[in-house]
Amino acid sequence: MTEIQQAPYHSLIASDRIEGTVVRRHNGEKIGKIERLMIDKVSGTIAYAVMSFGGLFGLGHKHYPIPWPFLKYNRSFDAYESDIPDEELAKMQSFEKMDFGNRADQEALYAHYGFGPYWGTM
Repeated sequence: MTEIQQAPYHSLIASDRIEGTVVRRHNGEKIGKIERLMIDKVSGTIAYAVMSFGGLFGLGHKHYPIPWPFLKYNRSFDAYESDIPDEELAKMQSFEKMDFGNRADQEALYAHYGFGPYWGTM
């Protein structure tokens, strides 16, 4: 009988491996997938993930910025986990309408999810 060996667990991951990773709810239901990460150029802090949500067969989906602390990696799902209700996502400003240079937009994003802005922790 052949023994299956798992790769050793480590906490680092390349950003290109995060892109395309599924986001699920605590019960395993798929919410969307991570399309890209937005990283602060100066500090190197991940500001938020851009998640695609909704649509059918890749059409009509929207992109929403999700503060990075709102996503937790779940090894058993091999996915990021968050319990964001669909109604909550629908209320958010879409990624396409955000102004990346506008701190007020970013503060509003973090406040919407009950977090202080990422730059307050640097």
